[in-house]
Amino acid sequence: MIRSHKFLYSTLAFLATGASLQAIMFPKWPVATALPKKPIETDLQRSGLILKPLDTFAAQRNYDIASSEALRFSMENRGELAIRRSTVREFLNFRADYINEQGKELALVNSKPSSDPRFIEGTIGTRTALQTCMVEDIASIPPILGVTFKQLGEPIANQKVDSLTALKRFAGIEPNRDYSCLLITLLSDPDKPTSPAKFSQLISKISPYLHHR
Repeated sequence: MIRSHKFLYSTLAFLATGASLQAIMFPKWPVATALPKKPIETDLQRSGLILKPLDTFAAQRNYDIASSEALRFSMENRGELAIRRSTVREFLNFRADYINEQGKELALVNSKPSSDPRFIEGTIGTRTALQTCMVEDIASIPPILGVTFKQLGEPIANQKVDSLTALKRFAGIEPNRDYSCLLITLLSDPDKPTSPAKFSQLISKISPYLHHR
């Protein structure tokens, strides 16, 4: 038994060394898994929202960040809701202002912290908008929401794993920590400004249907 464990650890250590060299020479680009449009639309309707699907925004990807296609919905008397998954390569970039800068169509102009510390606010075109990020891979109820690295990245970075799992992750046998979140954006109607309180109510309504999507 001891010999088999030694062989396993030796094999994993060898694979880890190879994976490290590969990561240095050929670093992987981040991947943001696509969101299933129809199931999400159905689930959001189950939350009580009256929705009308809008054209999606295309997926984006570069060396540092990947963002899925953004699903967009017009909500009766609530403005417009946009949801996309974003994944960053460097964990220190796991924060809303960095993700926001890469978002193009959903990038906030003149963004600033909201009165609710979980949100940021700004404008998109002529409309006021609020954004937050929902962490998906931690079994937290209510789900983790935030805009800073401390709010988003630290809970993932501080997850405890056993030594064997850590070695498997280092060797590339198991996926490493996933710095992904759902970027959720609320755009106001032209004549009905939104507010952090309204956004918080909306998040409470839809988060049970999006968490662990």
